[in-house]
Amino acid sequence: MFAQLGARPKTVPILGAQALAHGLLCAFTIIPASGLFLSAYGAGRLPYVYLLVALTGFLAAPFFGRALSRWSVASVARPVLGGLVVLQIACWLVLANSAAQWPSVILQVLFPVSLQVGFVFLGTQAGRVLTMREMKAWFSVIASGFSVGFLIGGLVAPVVIELFDATHSVLPFTAAATACLLALVTITHHRYTDALSFQPGPARRASSAPRQVEGAPVRVMIVLLFGYQVLSALGTQLAEFLLYDRAAARYSTSEELARFTSHFNVGLNVVELLFLFFVAGPLLARFGLRLGLFANPIVVSAATVAALVATAGAGAGSLALFVAAGSARIGDIVLTNSTTRTATNTAYQALPVEIRPLVQARAEGVGVPGAIGFGGVILLLVVHVANGGVGAIITVTLVICLLWLAATGALYRRYRHQLRENLGHRVLTPHLVAYGDVETAGLIDLMLHDELGAGTESGRAQFEDPAALAAALIAKRIDPAAKPNDIARLARLARQPDPALVDALLDLARHPSRQVRSVAVQQLSRCAGTDDPRCRQMVPDLIGGCANEAAEIVHALAHLPTGRQFDELRNSLMDESQTLVDCTLHALAFVLDEPTTVRARQWLQSDDRQRSTALESIEVNIPSALRPAVMGVLELGRDLAAAERILRGCVTPWLAVSDVVGDLRDDPRGRWNEPWLATCAEAAVAAEQAR
Repeated sequence: MFAQLGARPKTVPILGAQALAHGLLCAFTIIPASGLFLSAYGAGRLPYVYLLVALTGFLAAPFFGRALSRWSVASVARPVLGGLVVLQIACWLVLANSAAQWPSVILQVLFPVSLQVGFVFLGTQAGRVLTMREMKAWFSVIASGFSVGFLIGGLVAPVVIELFDATHSVLPFTAAATACLLALVTITHHRYTDALSFQPGPARRASSAPRQVEGAPVRVMIVLLFGYQVLSALGTQLAEFLLYDRAAARYSTSEELARFTSHFNVGLNVVELLFLFFVAGPLLARFGLRLGLFANPIVVSAATVAALVATAGAGAGSLALFVAAGSARIGDIVLTNSTTRTATNTAYQALPVEIRPLVQARAEGVGVPGAIGFGGVILLLVVHVANGGVGAIITVTLVICLLWLAATGALYRRYRHQLRENLGHRVLTPHLVAYGDVETAGLIDLMLHDELGAGTESGRAQFEDPAALAAALIAKRIDPAAKPNDIARLARLARQPDPALVDALLDLARHPSRQVRSVAVQQLSRCAGTDDPRCRQMVPDLIGGCANEAAEIVHALAHLPTGRQFDELRNSLMDESQTLVDCTLHALAFVLDEPTTVRARQWLQSDDRQRSTALESIEVNIPSALRPAVMGVLELGRDLAAAERILRGCVTPWLAVSDVVGDLRDDPRGRWNEPWLATCAEAAVAAEQAR
């Protein structure tokens, strides 16, 4: 799995350590809490606990969200986690020194609160120190620390209970894990103060930074994120209640229930870790955010259908129903921690940075507890008012899962559109020169290629007639002595929507020269339009060819000898790689649109955060068949290792040229078609022999 992720950001280990401490905290909370509560009050009282969780969330989340949008995570964590330590110690002292069982109610409320608070802290820190692509690649690895911590807690808690013969004896370990999490958050803040203390605002935003998308589109994204989180939490809560209800029917004492909870969670986390390390990575690499969002509701829906069938066939007290309830719970938790949290934390990155912490805190601090409370209301209505049984609970759960699936589809579509809108709200310079329209892009292209210099006016006037220009391009195409630079310079003059000109450019799009192909495809978007069916049909073959040539360049760069005499050859190969990137982006204009690809090119040359946003926007908005080739080519400019890793999956067979310099110099396969490369290779060989 890790071979697919690329270079590890330096913040991953300490964030993973935070996740581990968070897992210990949650395990040491839920194991004694469930044992004590279910033995004292039974599963029938759980809906009232859910209402208390909702009330706690509604009271605390607004302050929590505003605090995270104004202060660093460490500043907010100190009073929050410190307060949790005090509550945990107080519950332990009451349980240890009296026969009262009411502290188990507090512990039951503290578990979902601690779970959400910990992940909000983790997600907020990750969002501030990782780019969107790093978040997508590494957050599931970070979150695996939670599973490891929960697994360790599940193994340790029964030993502690056996040793002290008391369920509440686990609570000092709960307080210690909470204190450890607080210490790790503080250490992280001190190590990465600049990133974690930064609070974006109008006064601190650079004048050249991208303008954030505002208004209705962002509000729609917020509503869908909120709805997804609410329905996810509601499905999780109903699945959890079903499992605990069946467990309470099978076990009676607090020790038995605590052991069941411990053993179940150990098994759950073993499955989760196996899934993360052997399954989640390849699936996320192949399907990305779509899998992360859809997998959970699909699996929980399937398990709920199985539970409904088991109830109808074998009865409410059957082992089949108990297994189906456990499967629903395992599937939900495994996917939540390995894929869904990664997907939702990535989706939050599409929101304007100023409101992101507030939205996430309210969605997870108000929406999730609110969903838990709503689940309690549903259960009270179904069980106590309508006198419904297990079958009615399962039916309601299935309805919630179907709504969850519908919200998932809407959220994924909005996420894709939001990224494109984020990419579009950008200016070229702080001096208000907008770009993206055809006229401005053409002017910039001419300036970059010196087409407005002295002596070019008469040359352009000669080809004002598109038919004359088309004839000249065809003549250049069949002339074996024509230089690629001359053909490309002539092709840049093509700007009018003329059928003959389009035919000539389509022919040039198959030219052996990368430079000529890139210019021809760029001009096609202006002459033919991005809706032209012939251009659209050309895109897969064109991008596939770019991927093959990118593989040649990656292979050559990886096998070039070391030494300063090869620097010029290495630089010329990097220039060729940039031409392939340009050609690929021009081809994507027929898949996305030209303004978006023009802006994407600018963002790909910018800082890591903007580059990451551009890559993510392209990846989720292009057809899945094109993704490996496109992403492999686009990685050429920054990460050759990542480019090779991606291209090896879509270029078959991989290259096996032993003499790379000789291949570049002599071009026996006719693949390079670049005299400058041959010249640089010849010079490098001469310099090597002269040493």
